[in-house]
Amino acid sequence: MGGRAVPPEEPLLSTFEEGFGYITSAAVGRSLNEYQLVCKLGWAANSSVWLALDHSADTRTFVALKILTLQASATIVGGHSPERDVFRKIESANPNSPGFNHCLALKRFFIANSAAGGHICFVTEPLSSSVANFRVPGQDGSPSHCEAHHRTGSSRSGLPSS
Repeated sequence: MGGRAVPPEEPLLSTFEEGFGYITSAAVGRSLNEYQLVCKLGWAANSSVWLALDHSADTRTFVALKILTLQASATIVGGHSPERDVFRKIESANPNSPGFNHCLALKRFFIANSAAGGHICFVTEPLSSSVANFRVPGQDGSPSHCEAHHRTGSSRSGLPSS
């Protein structure tokens, strides 16, 4: 296949100075605030994403919990990342717009503290698939149900903006 091998887990021992700073205390069964981590859904350069049980809800409710690295958290705090702004644009978008129901909405966010510092955590609904899975092979461009993201000037999951 070529290329370099991708490690099966995020580099937990890589530091903030190396551009990472993952939260090392995140593990199945542990809790961050009122959210009990059930399983890891995935990870990328700036975060890990977990399925979590929301203990503050009246009924059994699962959420997706995106835990940013120290580096990504510092970038947002410093005003150099649009991620929080993307969620704000979605919150203010027209709910009647085509594709709006397919946009990821932020339920809340909080800071989870670790020995190394504070990690921004985004709480959203758990979704079933990446936007990239909706792309039609051989076609250039984004699927029609991504229009709401593009209209707000944002794009997620590595899809190019039109």
